[in-house]
Amino acid sequence: QGTSMAAPHVSGVAALLIANGVSGPARIREAMEKSAEDKGAAGRDNIYGWGLLDAKAALGYQFASIHDLTVTGVSASSTVVQGDSPLVTVAVKNLGDFTETVSVRLRDQTDNVEIGVQSVTVASQASANVVFNWNTETSSLGDHSLKGSADPVEGETNTGNNSATTLVTIRAPSHDVAVIALDTPLTASQGSVVAVKVTMENQGTYQEVTTLLLRDLTENVSIGQQDVTLAAGEQKVVTFNWDTTGMNDDEMRDFP
Repeated sequence: QGTSMAAPHVSGVAALLIANGVSGPARIREAMEKSAEDKGAAGRDNIYGWGLLDAKAALGYQFASIHDLTVTGVSASSTVVQGDSPLVTVAVKNLGDFTETVSVRLRDQTDNVEIGVQSVTVASQASANVVFNWNTETSSLGDHSLKGSADPVEGETNTGNNSATTLVTIRAPSHDVAVIALDTPLTASQGSVVAVKVTMENQGTYQEVTTLLLRDLTENVSIGQQDVTLAAGEQKVVTFNWDTTGMNDDEMRDFP
């Protein structure tokens, strides 16, 4: 039989290894290849490959002890305001067989500045989150590439997975509240109460408390005012009830 028969056998043994606690494709492959019954020429050959798969031997295979730390990710807010101090988390996992104490670093590659370094102890197969406080007061505006890295520990040979990056945009601080829409009916009967809806948006970077005024410019009359609180980036619809009693007929109205 060819690969159609070999593939399910290999897949089945791989599943047994995973169920037995073996993690990662490299280790699964090592367990199957190193424990296979050699056939043909010694070692791997083009006829028998690594040999005859032996499920029992693969499950009993003893791995060499290794030191291996990896940075699985760097997380932070995608956008921050210059001068803020956002939290940045570097996630570290110990893939090796020993408890390790490692130095974890966070660096702003855009401004070429080391944000900080912390020492953390991670047990075998365990994970740890290392949290840094990034002071952006003197950081440049725009996109910043943040790199989290774990220093190689003694005996570690696989260092290609010891770092990860994320992108954060630093915005200039600003105060900017805007009226972006005004919704009124095209016509209204004199003496009716008309709902006038005003849509506001905080286009700045700070929470704002402002007073919204609605005025009938034609009659030079104030319709009302309301205090509005808007978080940065928030939109809010504010409704005024306009009593048209006593207003002149057949006149267009302007509302600032």
